[in-house]
Amino acid sequence: MKRWMAWLLGCLLLLTACEAPSPQENIPSPPSAPETAFVKAVWIPYMEVEEWLSSADPRAAIAAGMEDCQRRGVNTVYFHVRANSDAYYASTVYPLHPSAARLSENGCDPLQVAIEEAHARGMTLHAWVNPYRIGADASRAVTTDVFEAGGKWYYIPSAASTHETVTAGVRELVENYDIDGVQFDDYFYPEGAVPDAAPAAFEEADYTAYRQSGGHLSVADRRRAAVNRLVAAVYDICHGREGCVFGISPAYDLEKNFSEKYADVKTWAAVSGYVDYLCPQLYFGFSHQYAPFLTEFERWDALPRAESVAMYVGLAAYKTGLTSDTYAGAGAAEWSERDDILARQLQVAKEAAWDGAALYSHRSIVAEDGRDASIVQAEWEALCAAWNQF
Repeated sequence: MKRWMAWLLGCLLLLTACEAPSPQENIPSPPSAPETAFVKAVWIPYMEVEEWLSSADPRAAIAAGMEDCQRRGVNTVYFHVRANSDAYYASTVYPLHPSAARLSENGCDPLQVAIEEAHARGMTLHAWVNPYRIGADASRAVTTDVFEAGGKWYYIPSAASTHETVTAGVRELVENYDIDGVQFDDYFYPEGAVPDAAPAAFEEADYTAYRQSGGHLSVADRRRAAVNRLVAAVYDICHGREGCVFGISPAYDLEKNFSEKYADVKTWAAVSGYVDYLCPQLYFGFSHQYAPFLTEFERWDALPRAESVAMYVGLAAYKTGLTSDTYAGAGAAEWSERDDILARQLQVAKEAAWDGAALYSHRSIVAEDGRDASIVQAEWEALCAAWNQF
């Protein structure tokens, strides 16, 4: 189907799906055309960014990383710019991460360098953001609306100050950098951190005031509504500049996304105006006893999806050559016994007409970290042979 027809159908879905919640009071802006090429992406997490920035020549390290991505056929890079409440770029909203601050003093902006090096090699770069995480302590928080869960600190998703801060952070990325997109991953409400049928202590006063003022949503639905408002707002900010898209990489479990993370993935998929793409993290082998890849893939593939929403599959490069996949039960040895798992998973996605694949992570491709080096290499060669056909 031609892309302009896809846009039109997406808009018609918004007008006709009366029972579907609208992301905001006004009809969302028309979606940008998804990339037509099959997306071959890698995540570059903050741990690897840290390695590059801590090297003797950070600019050269970033350039070498991008060169390696291009050599391996990658066309899209998800570059971690904010893992917690700090920034690997010149931010006026969040404090700079110490590594970025040191480079900034010498006139080096890590994100700007990464963009230039990626674009020079024909690759797109998306700024990867964790919206709600603060870190192991609250010292870097830029508002007082925070809570602690499992030894980590988070911004309260339903707080107005959180919405304002996160959107301001995205806006400065979109307006100040020639990024090709923004990506959130699976960190929304921390899983299991709040009761499902009653407000947590940090939100009790706010929720009570909401109900007293006439609000009718349950506490769970109100949490989801708060996350949805942020997602829709970020989508609109990204679409304020031509060529910039917004995507989310959710956790694999659709039920837990909805009931524990308060991430309404089904709505994001079905209704235009939330995301341009979803990239579920299906980090499992075919023989995983509890979450086999094909079963989880089929659940995601069955989701009703707006024409404007692309689907990419997130694959576990970090498991290749792993002696034992700890939580895989009877399938624990699969990654040490097979050397074509990623290639076969890629083929499943392609046959289902999905739009791309992303590997976690770049470092897992280039360093074995105690895994079987021969299998890591063989997996990569098989994957290359598969995705170079697309």
